[in-house]
Amino acid sequence: MSAPVDTSAGRSDRRDRFQALLLVVAAAGLATLWLVAGGWRPPESWPFQAHLALSVLLPWLLVFGLMGLGVWLPSRAKPAALRVRTDPADPAFVAPPHHLTLATLASAQLTFAAANAGSQLMIFSDGDTPPLFRALILVTFAGSAALAGLAIRQVVAIMRDGIRLELRPDGLLVVGLLGRQRVPWEAIAVGPSSTASRWSASPIGIGRPDLVRSGRWIRLFPQVLLPLNQLWVRPDFVTNAINHYLFHPEFRAAIGTEAEYGRLRQELATYSS
Repeated sequence: MSAPVDTSAGRSDRRDRFQALLLVVAAAGLATLWLVAGGWRPPESWPFQAHLALSVLLPWLLVFGLMGLGVWLPSRAKPAALRVRTDPADPAFVAPPHHLTLATLASAQLTFAAANAGSQLMIFSDGDTPPLFRALILVTFAGSAALAGLAIRQVVAIMRDGIRLELRPDGLLVVGLLGRQRVPWEAIAVGPSSTASRWSASPIGIGRPDLVRSGRWIRLFPQVLLPLNQLWVRPDFVTNAINHYLFHPEFRAAIGTEAEYGRLRQELATYSS
């Protein structure tokens, strides 16, 4: 039995991507306007309450609001479905990213960097600040710049599906912010927990680390983590699919076909019945 093809998937994906980028642009615009317009240091003629609201409460309320949204989004109901890439040269079942979650994280990072930079500018512009303290502030500026750079990397991930998980005939492809990890089925000793949390990444046990191929930066982290909290697929559906192929290698060669996806969905339906 073939899995039904959702013809609206492409339109829905483009709409979600547009909404995510719109959120990032709005947050970045507000943060930039606040910095450029001198929101971090209102005119001295303004009352204390206005100073407090504009230079402290406004930016940090936005930061914590976005962080709260980022915590809430993974708790929403997600579809129990994977995308089928039927390209004979590169077949796979793909768990795509949750664009809005990535956008919320990027927006929170940008606004945090702006709020932090504003606080540093306020101190740095004070003529009574000791030289040593000014030097320390310059170091913290670098931290704000690094955080902004991470946010930009998140935006690139939104545009190019830079965070995803692929089930392939030869193993898993885990794509994250720091790079890619190709994990052959033979390298996996313990699959992911079927009760994995919606709010965090899930580890898998690697029995043959010599078979795992990792990018330059991700190689610094020995553990393989599945970014389930950032994917637009129900976590237990992904983990059950992975574990199914771990225990049934005879079906791996058919991964990336509509017929196999239909069979997989029927098989996984029995897990929750």
